[in-house]
Amino acid sequence: MSATTYYCTILDSSGNEVALLDTPSLPALRYERRLNDISAAQFTIPAADSRAALISKHTWFEIYRSRQCGAVPTLEKTYLVVGLDRFVDGGQEWLIVSGVSAEFLLSVRHVDPRNDPLAAGGWSTKLAPVDTLMAELVDQQAGPGASAHGSTPSQQIPGLTCPTPAGTGPDIPFRSAWDSVLEVLQNLSEPDRMDFRIERTSGLAFEFRAEVIGADKTRTSNYPGSPFVVLTPPLGTMRNPRLTFDWKDERTVVHLLGRGAGDNRELYGSMAGSWNETPYSYAAIVEDLRSAEDATEYIEQALEVLSKNRAKKVFTFEVERAADTYEVLWDLGDYVTAEWGNFSQDMRITAVTVELTSDGETITPEVKGRYEA
Repeated sequence: MSATTYYCTILDSSGNEVALLDTPSLPALRYERRLNDISAAQFTIPAADSRAALISKHTWFEIYRSRQCGAVPTLEKTYLVVGLDRFVDGGQEWLIVSGVSAEFLLSVRHVDPRNDPLAAGGWSTKLAPVDTLMAELVDQQAGPGASAHGSTPSQQIPGLTCPTPAGTGPDIPFRSAWDSVLEVLQNLSEPDRMDFRIERTSGLAFEFRAEVIGADKTRTSNYPGSPFVVLTPPLGTMRNPRLTFDWKDERTVVHLLGRGAGDNRELYGSMAGSWNETPYSYAAIVEDLRSAEDATEYIEQALEVLSKNRAKKVFTFEVERAADTYEVLWDLGDYVTAEWGNFSQDMRITAVTVELTSDGETITPEVKGRYEA
C-alpha cells in the first residue's frame, strides 16, 4: 500500500465538516480533476457505517491527499452527490457514493439574454478581455446577476460569487443565446486562452475564478536557466508511447458568408499556413456569419474555424511513476515536454485520475498538445 493518505470529508447543509473518512475507511476511491470541465468522484463505504446516514442527494464532500505522514493534506476537489448505489456483496451491504464537481452546475444553466443588460436582438453581447467576459457571463447567468423571469426561477447557484478578474488580454467579441454556460466557457477557454474553475471558499460559499491554472515547466520555455520537466522513456517517466497523424478532416481555407444576398452578400476568406503544404492541401469549409457586424468578428471567427479544423496530431503515452511525481514535478494545468525518439512536443496536463484500491493507488494523467482544442 502507498504511504500516501487520502481523506474524504462530508459537509452538512451549512458547509460544516461533520464526518471524516480516511484511507482505512475507504475500500475503494476514484476521483478526477479535470481542467475547464466537470470532474467526477466515487467512493465505497459499508452501508452500516454511521457516517453513511449523513450522505444524501446533493450532499457536498471533499477529497484530500497527503503524500507524507504528518503533512498538511492538500484539497483535491469538492464534489456534489448525484448518485447513491446500495447493494449486497459477500454477505455485506455496501454504499457507492457518486459525485460531480461544482462545474456541473454550469452545464445545466443556459445563456438567458434577459439576464444581460447589454442584450440586443435576443442575444447576450459583450466585448471584454476573456477573463472579464467569463466572469461577467457567470455572474449574470449563474451568480448574483441571474434573475427570475415570471414563473421561471432564477438560475443562480446558491452561494456563488464572481470576483472581478485582472482583465487579461485584448477585448474579444461575444454573442450567445440559450447555449450551455459551461460549453460557452469551454469555447472561450480554447486554445489555452484562459482557464476557469469553481472553488469552495468557506461554508457553502463558492467563487468562480477565471485565471490561468498551472505553470509552464517545458524545456522550450525554461532551458537553460530554469528547471524543466521532460517525460521520456530513457528517463523512466514515459511508457507505451503512440504517435498518430490524421489529415482527413483538416480544413485549410475558410469562407465566411456575411450579411446581404446574392452578389451583394459579404464574403470573407482566410487560409491556414498549411494550405499549400502539399499540392493537395487545399481543403475548404464554408460557414454562415450573417450576424457579423465588423471586420473584427470575421477575423476572430476565421481564426477559430481554422483552429478547430486543424490536422489531428495525437501523441498518447502513460506516465511512469505518476504516484511519485504527481503534485511534485507536475500538476493539473502544467505544461511539460514529452519526447519519444526524434519527436518532441510541449503538452499540457488536462486531467488527473486517482484510483485507490486494496492493491494501492494508481494515478493516470491525461495530456494534450499545447494550444490544441
